[in-house]
Amino acid sequence: MTNEILILVVTAYCNSGPHGCVKCCGKWAPLNRTASGTKPTPGRTVAGPRSIPFGTVVDIPGIGRRIVEDRFAVGFDRPGHFEVFMASHSKAKQFGIRKYADKTKRVVMVGPMSSRIKTGP
Repeated sequence: MTNEILILVVTAYCNSGPHGCVKCCGKWAPLNRTASGTKPTPGRTVAGPRSIPFGTVVDIPGIGRRIVEDRFAVGFDRPGHFEVFMASHSKAKQFGIRKYADKTKRVVMVGPMSSRIKTGP
């Protein structure tokens, strides 16, 4: 596995509210769990392509280090697409869709999750 991949799109999602966010998470919202089984946490959780193993720490330019703990729904998984977990739907909407057409932004895969690696901004 190379330690860098081209980043094309970064989006955001949430799972706020008493029954989760159906707009962001669909039928899985009430579970409030990531695809890897963890509870999603702002400043830590990111959904990444299936080519990157769960637990991999990635450094996303302008966002910081996050841990790949989630996946996209089938049919939405695209190489170079990451989705950052946010605390609320309004924060996810404010983050918006960030597209990188200049092909200079890359996600650096730091390595497996470690208690020594700090995540967050």
